[in-house]
Amino acid sequence: EVEDAAAQAPEQSKAGCEDLVLSDGRKVSVLQTEIEAGTALVATTASIARTAISEKGAFSMAVSGTSINKALAALSKEADLDFSRFHVFFCYDTVGTQDCYQEAEDLWIKACKIPAAQVHPVGDIPGEGGAAQNTATICMQEENVVADSPEGLPSVDLVLLEAGADGSCCGLLPDSEEAANAEAGQVVLALESPPAIAVTMDFIKASAPAIVAAFPAPCESAVST
Repeated sequence: EVEDAAAQAPEQSKAGCEDLVLSDGRKVSVLQTEIEAGTALVATTASIARTAISEKGAFSMAVSGTSINKALAALSKEADLDFSRFHVFFCYDTVGTQDCYQEAEDLWIKACKIPAAQVHPVGDIPGEGGAAQNTATICMQEENVVADSPEGLPSVDLVLLEAGADGSCCGLLPDSEEAANAEAGQVVLALESPPAIAVTMDFIKASAPAIVAAFPAPCESAVST
């Protein structure tokens, strides 16, 4: 079942929201301001987290993107969430500088007091070694943290992605060589320029829901796939 961010959010976060359905069944929620988009993302994250923690004692999420991190700055205000049960992974980050991880730490992870051992930056190893290391980090989690999809791939509870103005996602363009060369069932890719680690489309598809948020002026969109 395809869900969209606004549909899962409380009614008060849906004001000014226009819902569309694409030909392939994906839902698009068009919100008029960045505040509305952020509110919908936080409400969706909180709702999915509550359900996951209630049902299996843990909640796992994979994130990337500056606008996503900025939106999640309000997550710490969800006082009833048990952040000690959160596990955070990164869909894309640069090797060495770990820009997305550092940004997430500053904007919301520290404020939520998520245990450091449950936050998983991409590490400092470039190339295939780094991809293998991050694949192991994801796949070796307890079953209640990262489950297996029907296809045998690791599946987190929620993926939050930011789409670039050029259509890129997780540092990958839709027609990029790296995306085209990803092997079936591969979880993590090594990117060369700049040196970075990114999850594959297979990983994103294995996790449900996956929300792609685009923040172009004058309106912002949240797309679930």
